[in-house]
Amino acid sequence: MRLLEEYVCPLCRQREAVYYCGSCFLTFCSSCAKRRNAKYSICEKCGAVYYPDGEADPLDSCLSCGHDSFRVGVKKLVVCPRCMSEDVVDLARKREEQAARLRAVTSSLLSSSSLILNLINFASKAKSRLLDLRKKKFLHIPRLEEDILGVYEAISALKLKALSKAEIMVSGLVSRAASLVREWSPLRVKEIEMYFEQLEGALRDYRQLVEKECKSLEEKLGEISSILDYLEFHKKLFEEFRWLLDMEESEKPVCALPRVKYVGSSYLTSSKGVGTLFLTTKKVVFLKREGVVRRSFKKHFFLPLSEVELEVRRGLRRSFTLKTGKGTVSFTAPPQVLESVEDYFALAKNFDENSQSDRSLILKLEGATVGLSDFRRTIASLMESTLKFSEGSDKKAATPRQSHSPLPPPRPRPPLPPAARQEKLLELEKKKFSIKRNIMTLKELWDKGEVSLEDYLKMLRRLEGELYEVDVAIRKARGWQPQPTGLR
Repeated sequence: MRLLEEYVCPLCRQREAVYYCGSCFLTFCSSCAKRRNAKYSICEKCGAVYYPDGEADPLDSCLSCGHDSFRVGVKKLVVCPRCMSEDVVDLARKREEQAARLRAVTSSLLSSSSLILNLINFASKAKSRLLDLRKKKFLHIPRLEEDILGVYEAISALKLKALSKAEIMVSGLVSRAASLVREWSPLRVKEIEMYFEQLEGALRDYRQLVEKECKSLEEKLGEISSILDYLEFHKKLFEEFRWLLDMEESEKPVCALPRVKYVGSSYLTSSKGVGTLFLTTKKVVFLKREGVVRRSFKKHFFLPLSEVELEVRRGLRRSFTLKTGKGTVSFTAPPQVLESVEDYFALAKNFDENSQSDRSLILKLEGATVGLSDFRRTIASLMESTLKFSEGSDKKAATPRQSHSPLPPPRPRPPLPPAARQEKLLELEKKKFSIKRNIMTLKELWDKGEVSLEDYLKMLRRLEGELYEVDVAIRKARGWQPQPTGLR
């Protein structure tokens, strides 16, 4: 039991301290407190309150709504008798504020999980997009699998690092702050505030660490997503005109070059026109655009890739020519197409050497995943133990109270008949099964992120308490009696 001395006003040594000064850290009673009258003005229209400075001129109009009519009142302020500061709070309110501050500080440990969750979703989306491209035979840029797997490994390492740092904080600063809040007394208010300042600084460093790691990985995923956007652009065109391209089973898509203009050939009789040039591992296909109002495409001609040689002409008359054994086929194209057409043809002719051929790496990427439920559960467990400390402080009285005489033991109830006992046991077993099912449902909702941490802990403690009571009732109904404890 705490000593009453901790709660005595240090000035008069007669009454209980009820106020705390935030400037000089003095605790004092209501009799020793100084009081001061402070005038204030209230806007009659919006209710805004103003405390005028002694040297400032009175307000002509409300700063919020511009109304010029005010009501004037006088408020009595409690002033510290030592330093005459108005930064005075009620000790009971200060105690509640510190307990709430502890809960808020520990809750911020979970804020990092939202950052990591966003990163996991970003990586999962990139993985799904790449796997879809691979299934559609877009095997370009074989390093993409390793890049995304590297991101998954980095997320796992970040999760372990954040969890380790959180556990160190909870076992150190948070545990000490919770212990002080549980054993709260007016003499420890300043010490508790110092621990909170250290804890908030550690939490800022913790969040900055997670944010920095997440930002670096998000930038890497952003670069991967840009490459996937490029591949999906070509995939979309290939899927749109697959019925015209007539690709073989072993044939793989390479690229689609839109807004290319066919300007003539030394041996083809096809008319000139604008369209899209498709390049695969076996052929070059030109689809010409027709119509003005209702545009459509048709296959204009195709050339076997093995018989084609590319020649790019730069300068004022920029164009590229496809040379075959029969003659030449000429095209003009936008600058960005001309800059990359040589790379596309080189890729098409050496596609097996520059594509993803390792099936095991694709399968490894399919199985790659990072869960966050274990991270959230561990943090929630750490927070629950910390919150129990703060809740314990609220249940204890501020000052020692005289203990009451013990109540007489309850009179034993007569035993139930066998049939009634079996019926009661059946009802209790049904209730136990229902509670266990509710606990499982609650944990599933928590894993999916559909219930907040505060509601999860509150409902979990209530259900576990009900489960314990039902277990005790079942044992008593079966004839179990608690063994008396104490010295003999």
